[in-house]
Amino acid sequence: MKFTKGRKAWAGVRKAPAVKGLPLKPSAAVAARYSAAVQGLIAPMIRDYERTLKRLMNIETGDRAMDANLGSQARIMLNQLSEKWFARFRSDANAIVDKMVSQTDKAATFALGASLKQLSGGLTIKQPAMPQKLADKVAASAAANVALIKSIPEEFHNKIAGVVLRSIQEGGNGRSDIFKAALENISLEGEKAVKRAKLITNLETSKLSSTIQTDRMEAVGVQRVEWRHSGGGAEPRELHLAYDRQIFDLNDPPIIDERTGQRGWGGELWNCKCFRVPVFDFSS
Repeated sequence: MKFTKGRKAWAGVRKAPAVKGLPLKPSAAVAARYSAAVQGLIAPMIRDYERTLKRLMNIETGDRAMDANLGSQARIMLNQLSEKWFARFRSDANAIVDKMVSQTDKAATFALGASLKQLSGGLTIKQPAMPQKLADKVAASAAANVALIKSIPEEFHNKIAGVVLRSIQEGGNGRSDIFKAALENISLEGEKAVKRAKLITNLETSKLSSTIQTDRMEAVGVQRVEWRHSGGGAEPRELHLAYDRQIFDLNDPPIIDERTGQRGWGGELWNCKCFRVPVFDFSS
């Protein structure tokens, strides 16, 4: 790790045990764009399911509205929906994830560069091209993200189809009441799908950013980082709060989940906003 003469002198005069860079946080803008892209698939899917159920409500089946005729029509329409939306998500998932990966790499690399410049006292530290080890990790992250996006329509469809078909089999107080309940369920499951998408996109963007910055810090010689607790959240993780301002070896991340024993860094768990600051310890 290189330092300007002024930075070394500053540390020497003040007998500073360590100097620090700028905080490393995932790009909120990249996460927001990723989330919007996924939600852009979810919203029309929800509307399509709603339109289909309303058409089913208007099917004339005589006095036996709840018999096999309506059930058959429902299965046909639901199967058509599943085929359509499974294919749509499969088709768009790779492009959405590729864009997120590219933007995350650019943002994470830029943020690390600014942090290293602060750490060194003004030097621009050149980061190497993406090494194969990091490229493999990024590819694995991309594949996992594609799989997560593809799982959204399947999970949504299975819940809606189950409600519709069970309602038809059980009869109830009439076709209108049955489909009213089903439409309400679409609204509920749609909200859940959007919420899940927001959680997934925020978490996966943060995890990928952390992975990229960890490998790039190792490549330029940064060996230690300081944990910073975000200070936000109504119910902070006590373990993460206890880590605040502690310094850890980059190649020996702390336990971040006491329940599972998982090791890692801030931002790698659901709703975790903790972050790192690169550190150079002059005393070592």
